[in-house]
Amino acid sequence: EMANPAKARVLILGGGGGEGGGAPASILSVSLPHPRSGEHVIYLFVDGAPHELQRLADGAEGSWLIGESSQEDGGMLVASPIDPTFFVLARLFRARRHKVASARGARGEPERVMYEPLSDVLTDLDCRGLELLSGAPRIGERLAAAFDVNRKFDEPMVRIDEAKAISWLRAKTEQLRARRPPLLARTAASSAVCASTLVEDDGAGCLAPGGPPRAEPSTLQALSLLGDYLDDELLELVAGSYGLSALQVRAEADEPQPSAPPPVQPVPQRRAPPANEAAADVAEAEAEAEAAGSSRSAAPPPGP
Repeated sequence: EMANPAKARVLILGGGGGEGGGAPASILSVSLPHPRSGEHVIYLFVDGAPHELQRLADGAEGSWLIGESSQEDGGMLVASPIDPTFFVLARLFRARRHKVASARGARGEPERVMYEPLSDVLTDLDCRGLELLSGAPRIGERLAAAFDVNRKFDEPMVRIDEAKAISWLRAKTEQLRARRPPLLARTAASSAVCASTLVEDDGAGCLAPGGPPRAEPSTLQALSLLGDYLDDELLELVAGSYGLSALQVRAEADEPQPSAPPPVQPVPQRRAPPANEAAADVAEAEAEAEAAGSSRSAAPPPGP
């Protein structure tokens, strides 16, 4: 990129870098369909793990000195890990919708959901980069938390389990709730680290669905962040488990978030002097005034 300074950018790479915290062995720029919209977006594969790119600018004026050239754009790119399960989740549920619609039109009832090879799920002639997700670190372990996975073959076979998917999404929601604030305040920085927050399970595992709905304000905010990675069907499933709707969550995401007011600086207070010190000050002032009056009366009158 240094060969073309006009295209140079400042990139902050999150997620620990390479093995042992060193520089990564490989970084690939790949176009993938976004889990929510399906539109193609640029992602980075760092040592096989997908990373989401976010641009931070915050409206600050500035520039970067890169090599021997100056980059007028003072913003920066942040690459944070994103759980590959989001991509597989989106593709499986979209494929199920299409199959159900076609089956109902032909025979009046949907087909039984069967296991599919992961390579088939990630095959897209318009997006070859999806195949790289099958080689993401711990991909089988990650998928097993959200789907039925059969590992008896050379590659994982996956099948939708709606209850497991909801449980996995609830676990991600609780991760976001546990890390507030400032993550739940919608800022450029919070959006950049959201995917990084969602990539690990923090040892919490998946939460069992059911029980009383939890519709606390922080839950709604967490769902609004999670909703950036879910289409309306998936968002409706997880929001419904909290007694909410996808419409409520999307409205929360569109609501402008108030920024925190600046801290109030304490006004220094003058210490009141003790009574004896105050009395001494008054006596001293009176003595000075009396001495000044005496000196004026003792002075000779001015000459003619």
